[in-house]
Amino acid sequence: MAYTQVHPFGATNQPQYQPQYQPQYQPQYQPQYEPQYQPQYQPKAQPFVVTNQPQYQPQVRPFHDFNNDWTVGLCECCNDCGQCCYAYFCWCCFVGSLAKDINESKCSCCCLGNVLAVYRMKVRSVLKIRGGSCSDACVVCWCPFCAALQMRNELKNRGLA
Repeated sequence: MAYTQVHPFGATNQPQYQPQYQPQYQPQYQPQYEPQYQPQYQPKAQPFVVTNQPQYQPQVRPFHDFNNDWTVGLCECCNDCGQCCYAYFCWCCFVGSLAKDINESKCSCCCLGNVLAVYRMKVRSVLKIRGGSCSDACVVCWCPFCAALQMRNELKNRGLA
């Protein structure tokens, strides 16, 4: 037996082990495979070709169906004298109770100008009353007492307050 050592970079200085006898194995039996079933027809894969781009068909439907009107007019705020006096003399408490009726924070009287318009938009959208945010802002800007009393009376008429 001869031993030679191989250098990692390919140089050989020392002997490396080389076996003198290498047995050779030959298989004695090698079975031949014959498939029992051979299909008559093999379908070829068809390429998928897009000839027309699918078109999007939008449904024509409004986002909200606002078909209701206010049951109480804006100038009918003095029909209930008690609510009118409550809104005039104790405005913060009135807006707080209105906020409670529409599931908002009672502390809203601190930011009166903006929050009343938001409350009016919320009441209008929940009750599906016709109108827009610009008209809500204008009504609240020029007549906040009438707007707040109209919301309160609308909620009462619909059984929500």
